[in-house]
Amino acid sequence: MAEIEKRQSAWQRSRRSLVNPIALTCLLLLGLGCSGDLAARLEARDQPNPIPYGAQSLTRGRALFLEHCERCHGPRGLGDGPDAATLEGGVGNLAERGAALREGSIAYKIAHGQERMPAFRDSLAQDEIWDLTNYVRSLAPSS
Repeated sequence: MAEIEKRQSAWQRSRRSLVNPIALTCLLLLGLGCSGDLAARLEARDQPNPIPYGAQSLTRGRALFLEHCERCHGPRGLGDGPDAATLEGGVGNLAERGAALREGSIAYKIAHGQERMPAFRDSLAQDEIWDLTNYVRSLAPSS
């Protein structure tokens, strides 16, 4: 009888250890904090850029970058701007990360902000966000 209780107890413990991560995931997906943002980020990731990548967009994007982003990200997007050192955890290197991200993801981060980065959806028009997205993509080293 004691052997059966030990087996049941072990099974219940292992079952509980599986339930906690599953329950946590379900709660997040059902809307306790992150699901709306996560769903929006996943949807935005595949959004195509309506602004053609070209000289005009890059010129507009560069001007926006110098005005809104350079103080933290630096003139080449390396995360070495004059304000970067004042931010705990540093600033993202856009030259490295920009090439790895989809255009929709970059635009979403510009519009909605991320961690220490402010949101620009209220201060930039959609076309400006996409021009800035094009410019951020241009910062990646050519291969």
